[in-house]
Amino acid sequence: MVVIPVYNEQDSIQKVILEWIPALEKWSPNFVILAIDDGSRDNSLAILYQLQAQYGQRMMIISRPNRGHGQTCLEGYHRAGELGARFVFQIDSDWQCDLRYFQAFWQLRNQALVVSGIRTSRDDGWKRIIVTKTLRLMLLLAFRVDCPDANVP
Repeated sequence: MVVIPVYNEQDSIQKVILEWIPALEKWSPNFVILAIDDGSRDNSLAILYQLQAQYGQRMMIISRPNRGHGQTCLEGYHRAGELGARFVFQIDSDWQCDLRYFQAFWQLRNQALVVSGIRTSRDDGWKRIIVTKTLRLMLLLAFRVDCPDANVP
């Protein structure tokens, strides 16, 4: 299952899904995209419904009031588990996940409980970068795990 949290991404969500579907079909023919709209105020939800009409059972949509990116991701993971997903892959809806790395992730899926990437560049503001660096330090101190970008999908 592919979890995609969505919040006000009308300019990118269609490009993201149209780009990822052919790659996912190549590597995992039984995938389902679970797009969770986190209370978007733009046309993101309408675009998701158009894509669902086009791709049918390949797309599941949940829409709910805004609770934030982290809660939206967690909801996606929980829902994937409830639906019996063997693997959960998360991509963000802002087009910052580079498709060319998916094959490497897919090949590692049976070798670890969690496989995460690291962004080589961030299109986020300084506040998000500070949160990421703080979280990295907390994980290092609490669990002795160096996770350079815990916010990466």
